[in-house]
Amino acid sequence: MPSAAATRSPALSDPLATALYAAEMGELAELSPVLVKQLFAAIPQLRVSVPYATLCLMWQLATDERVSVRASVARALPWFADVYPDRAEALLLPLADDDSRTVRAAAAEGLRDFLESTSDPNALIARWERYSECAREAVARARQGLSLSPRR
Repeated sequence: MPSAAATRSPALSDPLATALYAAEMGELAELSPVLVKQLFAAIPQLRVSVPYATLCLMWQLATDERVSVRASVARALPWFADVYPDRAEALLLPLADDDSRTVRAAAAEGLRDFLESTSDPNALIARWERYSECAREAVARARQGLSLSPRR
């Protein structure tokens, strides 16, 4: 039996649109590896046209068993920092604590992009320094190469 999203989606012929619709409706979206690649390639456009649905889908993908998918989520989240900053940061934080070193490194890259785009990087750093050791390590890695004044 098709999901409710599949039966109500206006774009049944577009699997990515169907997955985005399902995610926004709170349903589990099934994504093939090809569809995952299409999603991440389309992030700049989706951020403009359907940012909330895209973020909902990324919430699902943040727990995917594939390291490459979780790392891609971490790298894509800065695209949503100005639209849904709290949600994007809340999704990035557990990725900084991921079991995979690759995902943690991608989360640090994402955090670096957050720091570059925020009007108050020191507040963001202060929040992350209150979390886990991995979050503090992500802050340290993210700050490398940035011209931010040290926290006191």
